[in-house]
Amino acid sequence: MTRTHAAILGALAAAAMLALPFASSAAQPQIAQNYTTLLTQTGPAAEVNAFTGYLRLTVSSDGIVQGWYMQDYYQSRFIPVTGSSKDGKLWLSIGDSGQLQINADVQRGGKLVGSAVETSRLLGSMQAPATFDFVASPKTT
Repeated sequence: MTRTHAAILGALAAAAMLALPFASSAAQPQIAQNYTTLLTQTGPAAEVNAFTGYLRLTVSSDGIVQGWYMQDYYQSRFIPVTGSSKDGKLWLSIGDSGQLQINADVQRGGKLVGSAVETSRLLGSMQAPATFDFVASPKTT
């Protein structure tokens, strides 16, 4: 009986040691940041008006991005954000179906600068998708 218990305890200890890297990767630190955003339409026709909003992103140490976006003119609506980050580049999908795709560079001070495409216009439309310049500035409290 003691050999059986020792074998079981040994197997459990080995399994725990094997699972250790997975447990530590699941508890990876995450960095959360708040931004004020500015989208300025550049195509198919440039617009004078800009769309402002608020972005909250959490980036895990392995580059997975999650968060939400809120447009200033729809302040009660939180829009989901997913994406990835690698080597100073950020790729974001905003909306349940990724209606807005953003490619941005992370600049000194944490500012995000890039471009965006409204992908919802691509499906079933003869109209060219709207394109935007995108800027997100870190928000200080």
